[in-house]
Amino acid sequence: MIDRKAPKPRIPFIKLHEAGHGTLPHQSKIYQLIHDCEKTLDHEIADLFEREANVFASEVLFQGEGFSVEAHGQSFGIKVPMALAKKYGARTIQLFVAT
Repeated sequence: MIDRKAPKPRIPFIKLHEAGHGTLPHQSKIYQLIHDCEKTLDHEIADLFEREANVFASEVLFQGEGFSVEAHGQSFGIKVPMALAKKYGARTIQLFVAT
């Protein structure tokens, strides 16, 4: 479930992050097991799963290497990632990290 207080530009990333938890086979199987009981993941495993879901969301949002190829095909400048933000449905800060 997405926090209603989440900034609107962040919602696409959050949705993809959550989809990552359900799509990555090793995560979805474990979450199915612990969902019905009171057990929780070890902190280190939970942290790893969060990072994996972030990578999944970034890969989908930026269409693998699609963003990088498009960005590198343009003249260098700060306006490049800003111009691509809407096309990729990302916040500008995410685009600077992706390049």
